[in-house]
Amino acid sequence: MNSAPEQLYLDLMSAIRDRLDVIDRLASSPGGDFARAEAAAFHGRKVVEGIAFGCLVATENGLNHIPRDAKGQWNAKSIFKRVVSSS
Repeated sequence: MNSAPEQLYLDLMSAIRDRLDVIDRLASSPGGDFARAEAAAFHGRKVVEGIAFGCLVATENGLNHIPRDAKGQWNAKSIFKRVVSSS
């Protein structure tokens, strides 16, 4: 059985895979170009946020300290900025 961080990481990566599949399906779906592009951009942003949060989960035991203001954050830019400045 997976530990809590391993399961969280697995869940995050599964969600990211699902979002990438949605983006792929949007390319051939009917509808206006703007609506499809906007939906793809939304899912793309969520993929980047998921990767950033996954980095926190994956490195939480490897870093000496995860900045409190990065933990629980979903903004990828903020997470990466905080993790890089704390290492």
